[in-house]
Amino acid sequence: MKARARFSAVSPAVLAAALAVWAAAAARSHEPGLTVMTFNVRYDNPKDGPNAWPARKGLAAKTLLFHKADIVGMQECLR
Repeated sequence: MKARARFSAVSPAVLAAALAVWAAAAARSHEPGLTVMTFNVRYDNPKDGPNAWPARKGLAAKTLLFHKADIVGMQECLR
């Protein structure tokens, strides 16, 4: 009976130590291995006025370059 009580008292300490080691290792790795981005371009509709593609394409390019994604999925692209 004493062995069981001793084991249950040690288990939380071992678990806490393992958790602390894992948390420290996770805190050191700031960079993900792979960055994935999805981007809805929205097709060029001349009726969009100030939101037409010629007005948006510069911001779209800057956004893609800023995030430096490894893989980019795009929707509503015509070319």
